[in-house]
Amino acid sequence: VRFVAPTDGETVSSTFTVVMAASGIQIESAGDIHDAAGHFHILVDKDWVPAGEVIPLETEGYLHFGKAQTQTELTLEPGEHTLRLQVSNGAHQALEGDEYRAEITVTVE
Repeated sequence: VRFVAPTDGETVSSTFTVVMAASGIQIESAGDIHDAAGHFHILVDKDWVPAGEVIPLETEGYLHFGKAQTQTELTLEPGEHTLRLQVSNGAHQALEGDEYRAEITVTVE
C-alpha cells in the first residue's frame, strides 16, 4: 500500500487531499473477511496497530475507510504530522506484513 498524495516530506495547507493506493490486495468494504482483501485506515500521529489486533474505530487519530474509499480530505493543525496507512481485514484486524502499511511525514502550514 502507498500514499499517492501527499508525498513524504511535503508541506500542505491545513486542509488537504490524501490519495491512497494498493497493489496485490483488493481494497473492499468492511464486513466479510476475504483472502488478499481489506480496507484502509489512516493513523494520524499514532503508532502502528500490531497485526491481528483491531484498529480502533471512532477514536481520535484513527480514520476508517470501510467503504473502500481511496481518497479523503484531512484537516490538521499546523506543524509536523506522521500519517500511517494501514490495511485491515473486514473485521478491522490489522494485516500482517510491511506490504500492508506505509508512512509519510507532512508539514501543515
